[in-house]
Amino acid sequence: VPTLVLHAADDQVLPLEAGRELARTIPDARLMTFESGGHAIFFLNHEPINAAVSRFIGDVSAVTLRAARTA
Repeated sequence: VPTLVLHAADDQVLPLEAGRELARTIPDARLMTFESGGHAIFFLNHEPINAAVSRFIGDVSAVTLRAARTA
């Protein structure tokens, strides 16, 4: 399952290492980190997060489409 892990370096609830570990344990997961945002990363970083999610969906869609064409 395509997975994008988003994590803030200054998160005081879950340290950055938790995000790294999550990305390591999910096959082919991508990790994107932000300098700030804490545990409410989406509030302070909504524009770059929206852009990252859009790119991720586009990348996954392109791979899926190529795989379907070669099957």
